[in-house]
Amino acid sequence: MIDQMFLQIAKLEGRGVPTRVAIALFLLYNVFILTIAITSIRSVFGARKPHDGTIKEPPIAPYSVPFLGNLYAFASNTKSCLSSLRSKFGIEIPVRLRIGNRKIVAISGPESMQSLFRSSKDLTTAPSVIMVLENSFAVPKSIRALYERDNTGLFGTPIAGSNPIPQKDRYWYIGHKIFHCGLQGQALEGLASRFMENLEEGLKELDIGEDWVPMDDLYELVRQAVFKASTTSLFGPHLFRLNPDLGKIFWEFDDNIVNLFKGVPRWLIPKSYRVRDQFVQAIRKWHDYAEGNINLEEDSSVPWEEYYGAKVMRDRARELSAIDGMSAEGLAGEDAGMLWAANANIIPAIGWCILDTLMRPSLFAQVKAEIQKSLSDDNKLDRNALMNSPLIQSLWSEELRLRGSVAIQRTPITPMFKIGKWAIPKGALILGSSWHEQHEKSVWNEGPTVRDPNHHPVDELWPERFLVYPDDHLSGPRKSETRNENSTTPSSNDDLKDVEPKFTSQPVNGSFIPFGGGQRACPGRFYAKYEAIGGMALFLNMFDVELENNRTEDVKMNWKYFAFGVVPPLGKFPGRIRRRKG
Repeated sequence: MIDQMFLQIAKLEGRGVPTRVAIALFLLYNVFILTIAITSIRSVFGARKPHDGTIKEPPIAPYSVPFLGNLYAFASNTKSCLSSLRSKFGIEIPVRLRIGNRKIVAISGPESMQSLFRSSKDLTTAPSVIMVLENSFAVPKSIRALYERDNTGLFGTPIAGSNPIPQKDRYWYIGHKIFHCGLQGQALEGLASRFMENLEEGLKELDIGEDWVPMDDLYELVRQAVFKASTTSLFGPHLFRLNPDLGKIFWEFDDNIVNLFKGVPRWLIPKSYRVRDQFVQAIRKWHDYAEGNINLEEDSSVPWEEYYGAKVMRDRARELSAIDGMSAEGLAGEDAGMLWAANANIIPAIGWCILDTLMRPSLFAQVKAEIQKSLSDDNKLDRNALMNSPLIQSLWSEELRLRGSVAIQRTPITPMFKIGKWAIPKGALILGSSWHEQHEKSVWNEGPTVRDPNHHPVDELWPERFLVYPDDHLSGPRKSETRNENSTTPSSNDDLKDVEPKFTSQPVNGSFIPFGGGQRACPGRFYAKYEAIGGMALFLNMFDVELENNRTEDVKMNWKYFAFGVVPPLGKFPGRIRRRKG
């Protein structure tokens, strides 16, 4: 072995490498080899499932670089890194990752995800939320204490043993309460109606007549129209009036958010920070104007007014500003985050619904028929009829399944959190990937069915994936082997045509998780559904569109946004457009 060492050093010296450098390189190489060998052995033994009721730590993912661990693989291509873990360890086995000095445990499989969601009281999202607010939305680090001191939970009664802080300073409870009240029930109905009114008005104002006109990019047209309608519905008209270039600013910020989120230093990405500061300053300008024109303590029951927009935004302004330690800069960052969360996911989702429908003639005919059935005598869309359409619901869910990529993050607040027979230490970051769960071949139905002889891979759009036919035991979102197969098979094609399907996502609970789950599921998920289905129907009912390229295989996703929500389409979608007559 010693002889081999000197031989390798001599070879390096023969190539002109100085002796000291050659020795250092040889030693470094052997450190890497030794590290990968040790971590691989530990990984193999650690991956053996616990037995006899014992609880053990998850296995580690092998790595070769001490101290850095899996940092490069995880940071450079998170999607590939998580796919590799599933391939190596299988699903339902959590895996420990070393990302520098951070402890991350990647979990997978529907049972693990549901276990995570059922244990919300033992988990927190605070560390992840604080990091996003500070890195991406410029919330000052000086107010971090108000987030960290609140360990009282999400509900009215504080968690036993938590810090004794005043009710008005319970940040996490306040946010949960405001969203629960402001994005459900009558408030949701009012917000959805206002969005549809704003979008219809905005689409009517477009310079598009009944004759065909060229269109540079359909997605960009949809993106700007929906952004203005959605933002005005939530924030009121003055945010746009005070910042006429808000659409440009927002999407430029969105284009830079990935590096901001990662905490890349300002001197390396000065443009990203400049755009972020411009975006947050636009919110600050709106705050100053709204505060000067309305008393937050008056008319608190009004569902919408022009200065703060929807009641949910006014309630946020009133209650967050009253928290001890909150600042104007913090409030601006909070609402910048709110604006991004309200648009950055739903708009790509609406865009995909429209694009995928237009590129598939048979689907387009089906969707148009559903829209036609929902129209009243005065050509108005019945939103509830659309929301209850099995096909439209299935299409919406399939877009979320295929295009959605959410990083589900939780941190245990109990000494030893358990998922199955695996123990995860307090303070570790638990990470789940909605994209991987929603593309798991062992779970999802890929066909064929009694009605449809075709194969539908999980990485392709199948608009009917979430439809269950009572006479087709092979239908539905989950693989047939795991479903009840006692239903009868239709005896003829006539039988097949007359049976109405039902929409369901229940068989894939824990695998279909576009909005997370548990007590911390995305509070805007119901509003997002209204926006997506209503927005798609309104656009397709008002315009005829022909795309230059209808080849679905040419459509790409912008994987830069992996783990940031719905992954948007990549590139432009040119064609021509005209307003429908009548």
